[in-house]
Amino acid sequence: MAQMLQLAAKAATEFVGTFFLCLTVALSASTSSIAAIAIGCVLMVLVYAGGHESGAHYNPAVTLTVAVSRRDKIQPLHAIVYVFSQLAGGLVAALISWVLIGKEAAGYAALGENVSIPSALLGELVVTFALCSVVLNTATTKAQANNSYYGLAIGFTVLSGAISTGPISGGAFNPAVGLMSALYGGDAAANCWVYFVGPLLAGLLAGLFFRVCAVEEYTESPSKMQTDTASFCNEMFGTMFLCYTVGTAAGNGSFLAPLSIGSALMVMVYMGGAISGAHYNPAVTLALVIRTYFNPTHD
Repeated sequence: MAQMLQLAAKAATEFVGTFFLCLTVALSASTSSIAAIAIGCVLMVLVYAGGHESGAHYNPAVTLTVAVSRRDKIQPLHAIVYVFSQLAGGLVAALISWVLIGKEAAGYAALGENVSIPSALLGELVVTFALCSVVLNTATTKAQANNSYYGLAIGFTVLSGAISTGPISGGAFNPAVGLMSALYGGDAAANCWVYFVGPLLAGLLAGLFFRVCAVEEYTESPSKMQTDTASFCNEMFGTMFLCYTVGTAAGNGSFLAPLSIGSALMVMVYMGGAISGAHYNPAVTLALVIRTYFNPTHD
């Protein structure tokens, strides 16, 4: 009985957290030019509010990536309950938004004008992969245990992606957010699958990628080859995501592009600092090499 009550409390946390995330999307996406800030910040505070209770996934892709990373972070039954709670939270949020501002004014994820399905899928995959990687590294590892920035990192990953990729794919990065589109019929409903396939594939790949990068989570004495491979992979993805954000955010002409780019760099540093040092820039690497050469340090 105690275990069932504990699971019910976790499910309720996931439902409420996903509900408020999706409600914020619905109320702001079509009515505000700074909706990305509202969405990223509400996710941040919800992660801080519910992290101690359920892990604050609020996203089936995140639940999947935590399950794939193993380490007994979530039981299969709990993962299934989480996903249903999250999807229910998204649907209820969409319906409540219709009551508050009307169906026509409420926002939902939709492909940008003249955007192809492959482009939308790629955008959803890249940002959701980054989101899942940030969650795994900042909120589930021994190397970054008990930090105070995990919620900031998670929320601002979505903020950055909403600015850079929102005009391309619709910026769901979350099947629970994407499911709201199914209630609108037409092209929105027909393309709803994009917000399941892209994010869930990203969650699967991010969980596998984490097992390569976070080697200390799986072995007490990793070999030099393992740590070098982890550093290489982390620097490669972190730099790729930063450059991807520069290209997409600056390319879509948003006045929030600097915020998107700065946020992308910040969250990648939080994600990978404990793995490779999070340089993501040859100039940073060169500076550290020179500093070490002329004035060796042990930090």
